[in-house]
Amino acid sequence: MTTDSTTSPPIIIKRSVFEAAIKKLEHAHPYRDPMTVESIDLYHDRLKFYSIEDFNAAVDFLIDNYNFFPSISNIRNTIEEIRDNRKRANNELTLEKIMELTA
Repeated sequence: MTTDSTTSPPIIIKRSVFEAAIKKLEHAHPYRDPMTVESIDLYHDRLKFYSIEDFNAAVDFLIDNYNFFPSISNIRNTIEEIRDNRKRANNELTLEKIMELTA
């Protein structure tokens, strides 16, 4: 495997920051048993490469819209939807700017 010296290593969500967001999810679902250390490890392992901004946005969305504690795949799908919506909004703004400049 070759490495490019200009490529930055992936940013990983710190465990303590991740755990705080998971605790927020747990507080939003008070009738659920607290997650075990092993469960938090698994969630962190599967979700740590997303940006903390995307992860926190997904947590907030899930708190507002899910009646049950989300699975890893629920969180991943929510993050991808947030990213797609952000890209779509950016593309629309870019198109509007182009139209303004060419009008």
